[in-house]
Amino acid sequence: MAKQENNPTSIGLTQYLDPSYWTWAAEDPNGAALLEQGAGAILAYVAQRLEAIGCEVIEAYGIVHDKDEREVWSDTEKALVVEPKPDHLHAVIKFASRAKSAPLARLAFGIGVEPQYVEKPGRGRYAFDNMLSYLTHVKYADKHQYAPSEVATVRGPDYLGIDAQRRETWLKGRAHVKKKVVAENFEDMRERVLQGEITRD
Repeated sequence: MAKQENNPTSIGLTQYLDPSYWTWAAEDPNGAALLEQGAGAILAYVAQRLEAIGCEVIEAYGIVHDKDEREVWSDTEKALVVEPKPDHLHAVIKFASRAKSAPLARLAFGIGVEPQYVEKPGRGRYAFDNMLSYLTHVKYADKHQYAPSEVATVRGPDYLGIDAQRRETWLKGRAHVKKKVVAENFEDMRERVLQGEITRD
């Protein structure tokens, strides 16, 4: 039996709404139909599946991101173009304790997705909070801003209340995210200058 310290107390889930990515939807037409019913219906079913394998879900929030964009290469235009990302679910799930959770691979099995689509939160005391803020992209000014009302609450305090309490802090977090992006861009440019790809001219 796996040690409980390997069991995360919370997880993030990101998955396309294509039935081929969900074991239960790929095998059952009713499951495929569930993916069209929105974040609340999907997440309620996911919570039931996790509870069926012995987990105790105390908080569960989810949203369908249907307005995200991505850059892709266009052979026709011979350039990078911006296109809509396929609709996908972002969810955040919290368990009662490590004992009421499971190792990541078992959680993925319970949810019905491949393990790479389930992630532990980052390190630090704000990790869960950061996952919650990402549901609406509040800290990412360059991404589509989803309304807090679009987030489904399946277990735990209503997301609207969490957003109302945390929004000011989350907006302040934008500066940290922006600073990190600027630093990454600067390092990329610096490296290109050193390699001679970018000159003073």
